[in-house]
Amino acid sequence: MLAHKMTVEIRNLNTELENMINSAPNPIIVHSEDGTIVKINRAWSDICGYTHEETPTVDIWVDKVYKEQQEGIKEYIRSLYKITQKVDEGEFSFYSKSGEKVTWQFSTAPFGILNGKKTVISSAMDITELKNKDHMLMMQSRHAAMGAMISMIAHQWRQPLASIAAISGTLNLQTMLGQYDQEHFAEKLNLISDLAIDLSDTINDFRNFFKEDKTKQLSSWKELINGSLEIIQPMLIAKNIQVDVSYGEDHFFMTYPREITQVILNIFKNAEDVLIENSILHPKIWIRISSQNGQASLAIEDNGGGIPTELIDKIFDPYFSTKFDKDGTGIGLYMSKTIVEQHCNGKLTVNNTIHGACFTIQLPIKNPMDLKNDLSDVEKLLH
Repeated sequence: MLAHKMTVEIRNLNTELENMINSAPNPIIVHSEDGTIVKINRAWSDICGYTHEETPTVDIWVDKVYKEQQEGIKEYIRSLYKITQKVDEGEFSFYSKSGEKVTWQFSTAPFGILNGKKTVISSAMDITELKNKDHMLMMQSRHAAMGAMISMIAHQWRQPLASIAAISGTLNLQTMLGQYDQEHFAEKLNLISDLAIDLSDTINDFRNFFKEDKTKQLSSWKELINGSLEIIQPMLIAKNIQVDVSYGEDHFFMTYPREITQVILNIFKNAEDVLIENSILHPKIWIRISSQNGQASLAIEDNGGGIPTELIDKIFDPYFSTKFDKDGTGIGLYMSKTIVEQHCNGKLTVNNTIHGACFTIQLPIKNPMDLKNDLSDVEKLLH
């Protein structure tokens, strides 16, 4: 009688647990080490589009929803059966039955032994809409950055083009007047050639900026700052803005260099706008590199007077801008923070100093022992 009562209670508990899993708002899957999918709930099926009958095993599910790297995903899932506590796995993107790209954030925990097999339960949060919004803001930010870059290119091209036009006009006039001098013409043509090379070099400086970062690369602040200054310094010089660079102790880190360059240029451009807008008599930007507690730090400070106290806590908010009268979008600093903190595992902060605003970017230093274990990193480090 007692055994029967316990059996009924266990059956009721199992039914209650199954109902809880099935009615949960987030996608949930229970699967065993032999690859069998024990249970998927309604939210999982609704978003993926596949029923339990269509995907009875993990391997079949992976083959249906992933268009590439299926074997790597399967191997990763098999490693989950060894966990002894909950793990947060991060984001995974795949395709639903309807062909739509879906992004979920997974967590997995041990679920015990079922039918003699280790079993885990994985829950997911559908962040597809959030990722799409993030992508849209990134594209808006990149388009705004492209506009600024085009302005910089135009600025750097203006003088060489004017010089080429003046030289060619002079040579044309001398030809019309019959004042042809071979040595003089050769000298001027060589000057035009040099100016054309300068124009080409300008394009090379900007070209890499527009390429999308695919993988993280070994970088250093000195390398990134030098590349950024090649792009923006001519414009700063034209506006009499002095740049004071102190490299200090430089370290290597893994990051997306073009994305971080976008952040650096955005901070420079904001500093330039503030210095000009506030009519600072001796405008100046300080660049300082340091390291502390395993973090490589870059500080960019200006003497523009700082950020008003009531605004400093809002400047990283999406669409917040103090430059609406100048077509400011407000997405620059928001995306800068997203790039540094979400894409590059770093930190972007701002504070006021006695001179003005100081933006600080911190990125984790690459461990020297890790470098020794990575031949490609070592080769780049040596070069």
